[in-house]
Amino acid sequence: MSDNSYQFLNRKALIDIVLIIIVNIIAFLIFAEVDALEWLYKYSIQHEEYELDEVITLFFTLSITLAIFSIRRWLEIIELLKVMKSMAIKDPLTGIFNRRYLNDALTAEIKRAKRTGETFSLIMIDIDYFKKINDLNGHSVGDKVLCQFVKILIHLSRESDIVSRWGGEEFLILCPDTKLKGAINLGEKILQAIRDFQFEAIGHMTASIGVADFTSMDTLESIVNRVDNCLYEAKNKGRDSIISTLKTAEEYLD
Repeated sequence: MSDNSYQFLNRKALIDIVLIIIVNIIAFLIFAEVDALEWLYKYSIQHEEYELDEVITLFFTLSITLAIFSIRRWLEIIELLKVMKSMAIKDPLTGIFNRRYLNDALTAEIKRAKRTGETFSLIMIDIDYFKKINDLNGHSVGDKVLCQFVKILIHLSRESDIVSRWGGEEFLILCPDTKLKGAINLGEKILQAIRDFQFEAIGHMTASIGVADFTSMDTLESIVNRVDNCLYEAKNKGRDSIISTLKTAEEYLD
């Protein structure tokens, strides 16, 4: 669903909610001002031949029916908004956050880091030779592999980490309040878990990882480019490895 479609449906749903509220408020004010029930009661006494007591019963029945309808309609709209929001930020195949959500979260994390002076790290993961998996086994198997792969990422990540599908077989993990060393350790655990896991229909496979930590000069584009360059280097060096922006072994030990 595109941003424009989501915004249109979101506005339409909100308009429906507002209309329901306005109609009910206007109806309440009219009945309160006119005092319709008292008028019907007096009229029924004066004109017993019309059996207006049945009209009063009907009036109550219609009021209750309209109230129930309004509440159900309101709840349906709220549920629709939840579904649309989930569709806008979640990857439909794996159920994790999508690129749009990650961009927003990363932008917010950069602002927070620059304001507080704290740091964070970014991990980019790419499945090695995933195209061959699709070509040899079909896309249905490839989809199952992606879902199993995501379960590994979620299992090893912390609750505060944001696991997202960046595109195709590439994934990004945003690790708040995490220095480069901590992100490297997480990356190593992920690599080992992928090596050890028996994937459905294909057996074992590997992945390549790039890791970068935030610097005060970073923008969204610059930190993504740096972690992408690390991933690219890991693939060029034979895959099944992790490359970070770490410059020396001494820095890693600090």
